[in-house]
Amino acid sequence: MQQDTKQTIAIKFGQYLDNDDYENFKSILAPVCIYEIGEEILKDKDAVAGLYEKNMKEGKLKFDELQWGKSRVEQVSDSQFDVYFSDFLKHKGISHNYNCKQRVTVNNENLVCEIVHMELPGEKESLLAYYQKVGL
Repeated sequence: MQQDTKQTIAIKFGQYLDNDDYENFKSILAPVCIYEIGEEILKDKDAVAGLYEKNMKEGKLKFDELQWGKSRVEQVSDSQFDVYFSDFLKHKGISHNYNCKQRVTVNNENLVCEIVHMELPGEKESLLAYYQKVGL
């Protein structure tokens, strides 16, 4: 039963981000939630939720169109889950689909205590080439 609850938290993690629901997203984060994204490491749930929201707002201003796909979850261990995301971008009439995953660790209190952003092979390079193509 505990495992199902942790998986449910991972599913909610993806769904809340899919729907820009940062209030509920923040409610499933542990007070000390570590978020590793590239060289940056955040260690506070307010900072983590704030960065996700900031990136969403900046993205919607940057692109002519930005839509989130429906996330999906794969279990890695009893407490770790890979949450896959798809972003559909459109700028200057040119479309691009960016995919990534985030490894989410759920603690015994059923709160997300660690998030690690993981690039999928070729995705970052493809995104950077798209940025160059559309002048971003």
